[in-house]
Amino acid sequence: MARRRGWHRCRPAARYGATVHLWHVSGAYNAPYARGVVADARLVRLWSREAGLLVAPGNPRRVRRAADLGGLRVARRPVGTGARSLLDRVTGEAGIVLDASDPEVPRNLDIALAVASGTADAGIAARSVADRFGLGFVSLAWEPVDIAVGGEALGWPRPAAARVAQRARAESGSRRSAATT
Repeated sequence: MARRRGWHRCRPAARYGATVHLWHVSGAYNAPYARGVVADARLVRLWSREAGLLVAPGNPRRVRRAADLGGLRVARRPVGTGARSLLDRVTGEAGIVLDASDPEVPRNLDIALAVASGTADAGIAARSVADRFGLGFVSLAWEPVDIAVGGEALGWPRPAAARVAQRARAESGSRRSAATT
């Protein structure tokens, strides 16, 4: 039997959860998607992350906002990812249509590599990715990152969920401070 990934792990009676950071057209993050898959989904806030445009060091193309992406090569994540959702939203709001031949890559790491190598002029990822690769960064949004779990199916163990969130925040903070030293 194939191993289930992502949202399917969050289905009723499952013992797993899925992390989520997706903007919905309603303006809400995460809940509309989680509840669309699992009616009794519960969200536990893990942290918030700063998402934006990764650009070459020194920002030679002078990208300051999504409207500046017109005519540039923009690496993008696949449809259904948080980064792609944000890219589609900000370019749509700016009236920008990206070139369909721009590279689509599977991971945030690949966005950074495309920008660092010059294959792309920009791409969306978290600030931490830009920092790790010495790239420029243009902030677009702060995104909440939650874990979605099937509420009633798990008996919604609030103390356990709180411990998971507390540990995730602590580990995230240690990684951030280790990256800055």
